[in-house]
Amino acid sequence: MKVLFAYQAPTLIDNLAACDLWDATVVDLGDSTGFDERKLLRTPRCVSSSGAGWVFVCTPLQLQNAQLLAAYGTKICWVMHNGKMNHDLRSDLRPHKVHRIACMSQRNAEQVEQWLGSDVPIFVLRPAYEPDAKWKRWTKDVSWTVKSRPWARDRQALDTLYAVIKNAGAFDHRWYGQGQPNGFLLPGEKAKLLEACSCYVSCLPFWAGFGLTEHECMAAGVPVIGSLWGDTCLRRSEDWLLDDSIENQTRFLWETRERSLLDHVHMCEAQFDYLREFCSLEARRRSIEEFLDG
Repeated sequence: MKVLFAYQAPTLIDNLAACDLWDATVVDLGDSTGFDERKLLRTPRCVSSSGAGWVFVCTPLQLQNAQLLAAYGTKICWVMHNGKMNHDLRSDLRPHKVHRIACMSQRNAEQVEQWLGSDVPIFVLRPAYEPDAKWKRWTKDVSWTVKSRPWARDRQALDTLYAVIKNAGAFDHRWYGQGQPNGFLLPGEKAKLLEACSCYVSCLPFWAGFGLTEHECMAAGVPVIGSLWGDTCLRRSEDWLLDDSIENQTRFLWETRERSLLDHVHMCEAQFDYLREFCSLEARRRSIEEFLDG
């Protein structure tokens, strides 16, 4: 089936487009001005929107422009990137505007159903990650975070992360993404970080729907710290580094250099087990099949 993705997270589009159950391309439906992440997309741009079964949008402007495609039979699916609802979204996501809502975790789907009711069908589309431990060693006091367009992010979540980093003491924390000091991570730079770093520090709040970079780091065997988000809350483990306590996160950052390889193996396997359960290639394929057959 032919499907279209309006501009949004490039790693998400590329991940879902890799499934052979559909033919996915990218279409410009607005809100792409200043969207520098386009340069990271590998999925080809749409040549013709004719015959598309679905179009996936994630902003009110994209939703509005998608109505033109809907007039020719293309159905509209809203991708719920943010797990937090607001009044404007509540008014936009109505049956006469949207045919379906796609979430990337079961927990987020349940949250959205509580907020919106069951008028619009809600499906879980699962990005897939194959565990492949690229992490080689503990690098002294090096951590990093990807957060594009920080001015558009939840202030409370960012403040929490800033507090963690400030309280952790002197170490090298690197910010990446649009609007951040180091800009976008190019593939070569990301590979180096995945292979040699202390950890990835997540600023996702507990209500976040999914964490694209977080899951990518888990798949590479990189320790991820932060609060529980998405479906991570469904798999608690003593080896998790995810904790809602700033003090515990801070303590981890202090003790990074003291960690042994054995500690890392336990953390790595806990993350891999989570991915195998919720984000396998089979899980992605099954979720797309359910969406297309639903």
